[in-house]
Amino acid sequence: MAAPRPAARKLIITRKEKRKSRKGTFGIPPPPKFDFDALPDSARLTNDDVAADLRRSKATVPAWRADPNHPLGPRAWEYIDNKPLLRAGTMRAFMASRTEGGKP
Repeated sequence: MAAPRPAARKLIITRKEKRKSRKGTFGIPPPPKFDFDALPDSARLTNDDVAADLRRSKATVPAWRADPNHPLGPRAWEYIDNKPLLRAGTMRAFMASRTEGGKP
């Protein structure tokens, strides 16, 4: 018969904190559930609303907001409760300038 094993030492295994999954965070959002043409010019849109209406990635809009030379740059946005919001009239002017300049 085998000799009894000494008391097993308890190993404390430290695991790295589980990282936040970023999968699907910055992709192209689905089309908006509201009619953009029916909004008044004073309506405020969030980053996700702008990305959904322009059919661009959610990461593109903050990059535009950080670029001082972009039409939707820092001067176009209003901050309410530290949340960046864009007026619908500003976005309409941006969309019109893109179609007039020959860009799709």
